[in-house]
Amino acid sequence: MACDGRSIGAGDPSVDGGMSHDGGESLDGSPPVVVHDAGVIPTADAAAGCEGSPVQGTWRGSFTGEVTSSITGTMMVQGTVQLEIYCEESLLVHGIMEGSEQSGVPFEAEVDGEYDEVLQRMFATWDGTVSVVPANGSLQGTMSENPQERIWGTWQGTSPDVDGTGYGQWVVSR
Repeated sequence: MACDGRSIGAGDPSVDGGMSHDGGESLDGSPPVVVHDAGVIPTADAAAGCEGSPVQGTWRGSFTGEVTSSITGTMMVQGTVQLEIYCEESLLVHGIMEGSEQSGVPFEAEVDGEYDEVLQRMFATWDGTVSVVPANGSLQGTMSENPQERIWGTWQGTSPDVDGTGYGQWVVSR
């Protein structure tokens, strides 16, 4: 899946997903410049507040939960989560969720949101499909350092076309 020029790898957890984004720097690493009628004026680095954040990087894990729809009734759902936390004006989150209902119906979604370093919380939304039916929802998570560095939380979602709802838990670590 891709989103705004960013992509996550093809599911190989041993390989960094190839996430990339434009950091706004020139090739020599100097801050970008803006040309005005008055001449060349260097611009401030907009991301200076989050550049050194230790939460930046790739996080991988899983999700589980329960979904109910007018087509399938109530079923368990499970799958994988891969998130990239990176710095652009704030700490942004982009990633994917992939899995299936217990009957094998596939689920995939793109995740986009923000990580609040002060609160150590992640707030994101997801948008995807269950089979070919549109679904969307949200994720919330909290950083935990014990027993290991991880972000864990809850997810919820809806799929109005099939009167579908779902909820569950997720966890990612490095």
